[in-house]
Amino acid sequence: MTVLRPTRRRLFYVPGQRFLVLLPMIAAPVVLAIDLASVALVHLSLTDDAGEAGRAGMARVQFERTATPQSAEVAYDAATEVAKVHDIEIDPASFTVYADGAVTLKATKRAPTLLFKHVPGLKDLTEATETVTVSRPRW
Repeated sequence: MTVLRPTRRRLFYVPGQRFLVLLPMIAAPVVLAIDLASVALVHLSLTDDAGEAGRAGMARVQFERTATPQSAEVAYDAATEVAKVHDIEIDPASFTVYADGAVTLKATKRAPTLLFKHVPGLKDLTEATETVTVSRPRW
């Protein structure tokens, strides 16, 4: 014996209701993948970008015999110019010019993300910090 149940009627009709349900299910993994790629790219590229900024600072003091406070300021200015191109922040307290012309700096870069910057557990992943030392070539 089969029991017939009354069909449930909708109180109102929403056009594209299935689309409204599927959109977040499709968009969430896409946004997650984009954020993950952005974070990975920042972490992988920071060492090279910071090294380029350090080489720019080192090149400014390369032909001076000794490092002076004035040459350190010139080297820091050159390094920050290159760092701006790569959207890197250089910590002025960690920027050091050694007597042989080597430069050490601490660079920080933040990944532009859509989702990670709002999730407390993932917010720490968006910032990468690297300390780089660049010395003169020994030719």
